[in-house]
Parts: sequence; structure tokens; C-alpha cells
Amino acid sequence: MELILSALRSFPASETVQATGLFAVAFKVRVGAARYLSSPDISEHPTLSLTDDTLGLLMHAMRAFPQSEDVSYNACACLGAFAVCSTNRLLIMSSAAFALVVSAMSQFAESEYFQEIATGILANFSCDEESIGAILDAGGLNRVVKAMRQFPNTEEVQRHSCHVFANLVDNPLARSILVQEGGIELTVSAMRLFPCLDPLQHNATYILAKLAMENDTRASILSRWHDVLPCVVNAVTCFPNSADIHSDCSALVSISMNNNVSTPTETLQLIQTKLASFPDSRKV
Repeated sequence: MELILSALRSFPASETVQATGLFAVAFKVRVGAARYLSSPDISEHPTLSLTDDTLGLLMHAMRAFPQSEDVSYNACACLGAFAVCSTNRLLIMSSAAFALVVSAMSQFAESEYFQEIATGILANFSCDEESIGAILDAGGLNRVVKAMRQFPNTEEVQRHSCHVFANLVDNPLARSILVQEGGIELTVSAMRLFPCLDPLQHNATYILAKLAMENDTRASILSRWHDVLPCVVNAVTCFPNSADIHSDCSALVSISMNNNVSTPTETLQLIQTKLASFPDSRKV
């Protein structure tokens, strides 16, 4: 590993060396990450030891070659693999890495290949409360929305994007961005295109339920109820044993009824039957 990092230091102006070197680093770190997940003791996995110097090399490459998709992709692959360790995530969060990832998402907006890995990185980091502000400040949520719209049929982009939405939806600013940028429509579209994909459905029902629960976004869900309702029916049908999905769908139906939004009687009876079959569901 040190030989690879040494080459990156020695040839900072060589795009070929930077792209190839980062590819090699990413491969080694991914192997270490897989082993770490089986045995989470960082001392046993030296390739996962992220230092300021190594992080600086990754960011230098992205800054030096912003037009190179290979450089940016391989740097993002490194960041994603390093991020399996919480101490590494803290180091990355304290750097300008998020801004570079978001900038690269803009640069390579037409690349499905790149958007898959970039949305995955943001999904990973959005799990940490401390990262949410950094992601929003860097414009990450807006870029995720654009990626979702650009690649509606790409499972990885849609799954990662719903993960990001679900992790950020508790934040008032994020909710505002989601509603204004068409996040509800994109979430519903993803639910239609991938009707039995978990965790996409799991995250999507949570997003819709949370937006319906909050005063500032409830009307946005209720005004689209005719689009949301079929997704609710599908979710409780495809995932009959999911407590979270049933709870979120039950909340959505209850809120719609409490706000006098009409649901066809047959559809309501079907949902009630599905929810009643699950012992922990809320009554609607």
C-alpha cells in the first residue's frame, strides 16, 4: 500500500498515475473493508487506516483532474470503502471531500456509472447525524435528486437516493428541498418501478409517512394522494411481514382519512385487510 501512496505523491501531475494508483488503493481498501465487516477491529486491517496524508492524496487527485471520470470514480471508491469505519467517516466529514464528490456528480451528471457510486457514498454518510449539515451545505441532496431524475431505471441510483432521502427527511431544510425539487414524485416513481425491492420500499414508505406527519409538508402528500395510494397498496402487499412498512402505510392512510382525503371504499377495505393480518399494525 505504501508503494502505491508513494507513487501518488511522486507523480501528482500525472493523470495516468493518479487514476491507476487510486484504482489500486480502492481495490486494497475494499478488500480490507469486506474483512472489517466480518471482524470489526481496525488494528487487524491496516489497509483501512485512513490518515490525513492519504485523504489529502485522494482530494488532490480529484482537484487536479476534475475532468477525469476515472480519477473521480476511483477516489470515490476509496472514500466509500474507507467509510465502513466510523473513525474514518469522522475524518472524511471534517474535510472538503463532500464538496468534491458533489462537484464530480455535477461534472459527470450523464454517467450512470459515476452516479451509482456517488449516491452510494452519500447514502452511507447520511446515516450519521453529523454529516447531514455537510451534505446539505455541499448541495448533495439537490444532486441526488438530479441523479434520481436522470436515471429512473437504474436500481442502484434509485435505491441509494431513497436511502439518502430517508436519512435526511427529519431535517426541515431537507424536507423543503425534497418537496420543492420533486422528491415526492421521484420517490413514488421509484416505488412503481421497483415494487418489490427492499430496502427501497422500506425507505420510501418512511419518506412519505414522515412528510405526511409534518405540518410543513403534509399538504404536499395529501395533494398527491391519488399517486401515493397505489404505492401504499403495493407495499403492504409485497411486504406482508414488515412491521416498519405496515406502520408507515397505516400512518399514511390514517392521516389521509383525518384530513378528509377520499380513498375508494374497496381500496380502503383492501388496505385494512392487509394491515389487520399483521399483529403490530396500527388500526386505520
